[in-house]
Amino acid sequence: MTGIGFHMLPNEIILQIGSNSDDSSLLSLLLCSSALSALLLPVLHTRAFAPRHGRPAIQWAAAHGHITLVNLLLVNGVHPDTGATDTQPPALLEAVRESNSAIVQLLIAHGANVNRLNYDHNYGYETVAYSAAAKGDAGIVRQLAAHGADVDSEKDFGMYTGTPLHEAVRNGHVAVVKALLDLSVRVNEEDSNCETPLEIAERLARTGCTIQGQRASMAAMVELLVKACAHV
Repeated sequence: MTGIGFHMLPNEIILQIGSNSDDSSLLSLLLCSSALSALLLPVLHTRAFAPRHGRPAIQWAAAHGHITLVNLLLVNGVHPDTGATDTQPPALLEAVRESNSAIVQLLIAHGANVNRLNYDHNYGYETVAYSAAAKGDAGIVRQLAAHGADVDSEKDFGMYTGTPLHEAVRNGHVAVVKALLDLSVRVNEEDSNCETPLEIAERLARTGCTIQGQRASMAAMVELLVKACAHV
């Protein structure tokens, strides 16, 4: 039901139709005219604030890269850490895991806790900086550090404990290793396997690299870490 006939309906009926429409149909209605858009805007806001798949809207939006929705929620007073629990990662961690620096910046600007210790059954306890290092996103590591994130804190996951530098080395992320060293993290700290980052890099360079590119990455990390250790 569109066109003149639809616009002639009472506002209460139009609002009821909008409220019962799916997202695609609601968007079509909003695009019909500015008057209709203004009338249905409260419906859009109500839907935007509603939980998605059992999760707070801010977490869902960050996890799925919906920066417009994230911004709408934030400017309407939703806190970036809303709904964060041991089983519900905060929006900031979701954005970091998706390497979405724009949403990361938006959440930080609205007060997201950059040093919150987060728990996930797949990842254990970790900070967002640790997650960024594990992901291999040097840009977000630097971004977090610029806003006060501790890029040198340890992660504790049952049998393994280590720092973001350990994790970056273990995953072969040369750019992250360089970023962390530029940020003056501890280079001689041992993980729960009693290995320093340099020892991990040297071991993997000897035994863990089967592809030429991997060997080159490990060699580059060994060189970076040797230089860093020499200045400690």
